[in-house]
Amino acid sequence: MSFFAKLVKPRSFNDSTNRREYILNVFLLGSIFLALSACLILLWGNFISHEVDTKENVYVVSAVLGVFLLLFFFSRRGWYNIAAYVLVVIYLLPVVVMSYLNGADLPQGLLTAALVIIMSGILVGSAFAFAVTAFVSLYLITLTYFQDRGVIIVDNLWREEEIMMGSIIAATATFLVISLVAWLASHEIEKSLRRAKKSEQDIKRERDLLEIRVEERTQELKRVQMEKMTNVLRLAEIGRSASGIFHDLVNPLMAVSLHLNELNRGKMEDVAEIQLNIKKSVQNVHRVEDFMRVVRNKFRFSGQMVEFNARAEIKQVTQILDYKARQNGVELSVAVADNIILCGDPLKFHQIVSNLVTNAIDAYKETGGKRLVTIGLNLTRPGADLVVRDWGSGIPDNKLGLIFDPFYTTKSNEDDLGMGLAITRSIVEQDFGGTIEVASKLGEGTRFLVKLPLGHCKTKLATQKDRQKSPL
Repeated sequence: MSFFAKLVKPRSFNDSTNRREYILNVFLLGSIFLALSACLILLWGNFISHEVDTKENVYVVSAVLGVFLLLFFFSRRGWYNIAAYVLVVIYLLPVVVMSYLNGADLPQGLLTAALVIIMSGILVGSAFAFAVTAFVSLYLITLTYFQDRGVIIVDNLWREEEIMMGSIIAATATFLVISLVAWLASHEIEKSLRRAKKSEQDIKRERDLLEIRVEERTQELKRVQMEKMTNVLRLAEIGRSASGIFHDLVNPLMAVSLHLNELNRGKMEDVAEIQLNIKKSVQNVHRVEDFMRVVRNKFRFSGQMVEFNARAEIKQVTQILDYKARQNGVELSVAVADNIILCGDPLKFHQIVSNLVTNAIDAYKETGGKRLVTIGLNLTRPGADLVVRDWGSGIPDNKLGLIFDPFYTTKSNEDDLGMGLAITRSIVEQDFGGTIEVASKLGEGTRFLVKLPLGHCKTKLATQKDRQKSPL
């Protein structure tokens, strides 16, 4: 920062006061420079001519220089207002004196009065500028009145003299000072406007970033809440399916027990018969193991992106829901090729199928006729299409657009929370990047179509593998 910039740098923190203090400091330094120049010129003239009048002028100019220095000291000490008022009064004094001695219509006096009014508005404020304007106007009107009536005698020689170069220089200097003050004010206002505009842009940018962060945080909270709700409902579904699970476990265990009892009694003498009972016992034990593996998978935690066999996951769903389907007299039909490999979270896919099949089974609680639920999965060019179809009660048209809303249910069962389809859609859209569509007709059944794009899933799987490889 230059020496001049340090001298005029304002110390106030208010933007408006800061601007006025800066202009005052610049104006005071300019006044000091002019007074010092005039003093040196007079001193040089006094050194050559040794005239008494010149000495008196040196004293006057030196006094004015001292006043300007004192005002600059006041301004730098923080007494800005005092310095501004005194400076306006100092520039107003020549107007009063010139108008009194040479007439109220003296051009230089009027120009100086205009300069003082402009200075008052810029350095102090509009109210003070109006007060100075009122004072100057009243003074000139009063002075003109008394001068016209001869009460005050004025020196009118300047009217008869030819236009002198000194008067033109003085007028030009006054014009330059007026333009300088106006430029300083305009320049500082423009700087303030630029700062205000920049601050506004910064605030807007911060507001936009805050809104984005709030939205991201909100979405994250929703995702976490949905994840927790998903796990809770999954465990609740296991609890509701517990009777079916125990029933399906009892049958093979009873068969194992019967075969072992037969072997224990030792009544079977045929080796082939003994081997057959042992084989049946082993088969039933494997059946129990398979079923327990399916149940255990229902309790595992989600979050891993892997490649999985779609038919195997759908088969596990049908094993879990087989007892529920038999209770309602519903047949589950699966049409899925054995070689369809999907990628993603298998437990999330398991939950999509489970929720849709459960709803399809429940659709037959209040209707008769053909009781069939079909589950199909077909590979398409962009991914895979999962279709779950029933011929149950169907959904009315006026309720079809609400079924994916949280806590909305079309079932009469009071235990149903209405979160199954809401969670299903959330998993389809957020975890698999897919879509879910529904078509239904009252009394004719419902068809759900889930489109799962494989590209989205593979991208997330690649990202997951990169994170696992990263040392951080």
